[in-house]
Amino acid sequence: MAALSPRLRRHYRRFFLFAGAWNAFWTLGALLLATVDPGLFRLVGIRDPGSLLPYYALLPQVTLFGVGYALVGLDLARNHTIILLGAVGKTIFFLAVLYFYARGEINLFLVAVLTGDMIQVGLFVEFLLRMRSMALTETPVGR
Repeated sequence: MAALSPRLRRHYRRFFLFAGAWNAFWTLGALLLATVDPGLFRLVGIRDPGSLLPYYALLPQVTLFGVGYALVGLDLARNHTIILLGAVGKTIFFLAVLYFYARGEINLFLVAVLTGDMIQVGLFVEFLLRMRSMALTETPVGR
């Protein structure tokens, strides 16, 4: 694979480490809020979440994706699949949130928070396209 410039390397390293920290921050914050007072779901417009099982089941997944993003930040040449899966997952979740917002089941707060995820999706795609382009322009060795 062709080499990234030192500037781009630093940029991507910092970005993916930030993306991992972003997921950890929101996971810990959400876990603490729900544990301290489940009534805090009202912040996003949910009156009564019913069972918290789906909520608690989602949080480890968000955390694990964050770990994956941080791993990419530590080694930019590997683990690109987690970035693709993260981009797809974040997009699907954002679309689901928009759907429930349109139905009036949540308020704009969660949509606003997830705008940060959609910015990350754009940067994930940019990174993946750049890496693909670099791989396609690479001259095969020994052929």
